[in-house]
Amino acid sequence: RWDTNTLVKYGDDWYVVSGGVVDFGYNGAYVYGDTLNAIDGGVWNKNYNGPIYYDGNAYTLTNGTLYSYYLHPQAVNHNAPYLIAVDRTNNCITVYAKDNSGKFTVPDRAFVCSVGTDGLTPVGVFNTPAKYRWKELRGNVHGQYSTRIVGKVLFHSVPYSKQDNSTLLYRSYNKLGSA
Repeated sequence: RWDTNTLVKYGDDWYVVSGGVVDFGYNGAYVYGDTLNAIDGGVWNKNYNGPIYYDGNAYTLTNGTLYSYYLHPQAVNHNAPYLIAVDRTNNCITVYAKDNSGKFTVPDRAFVCSVGTDGLTPVGVFNTPAKYRWKELRGNVHGQYSTRIVGKVLFHSVPYSKQDNSTLLYRSYNKLGSA
């Protein structure tokens, strides 16, 4: 007899068991051991990419693996049209739109980034108070389409040597995705 609530392996797949019966209709998060898993139609979805909810928190999974960040509860019902979540470990940004209930659960897009060196990327929930077509960055270079996060911290493109689209610093571009 199976445990009342567990995951069991049958063939190559893992299934949710609820009340001693395989629950083929279960969709959502399921904790097995210390791991948060995405379940789709009762089957563990090892390739799931996107948001998942557990204990009132929104997490993001990539290929069934939990990202190192979660959507901060203060941000889930914010009035802004989007929520931007930065995965500082994997150098990835995910932009979330609101679902029908007004929560940021719909991944709109994800892209690679390079977080600030030396731990300069702050942790927290921030508004984006200013946007710039071009903004001077440290080291006498310029960022295109920059957005202020907090203090002197910006989202910005890879650097350009001057405010000109043809002056992209290709070596910096090739480092995109690393801190």
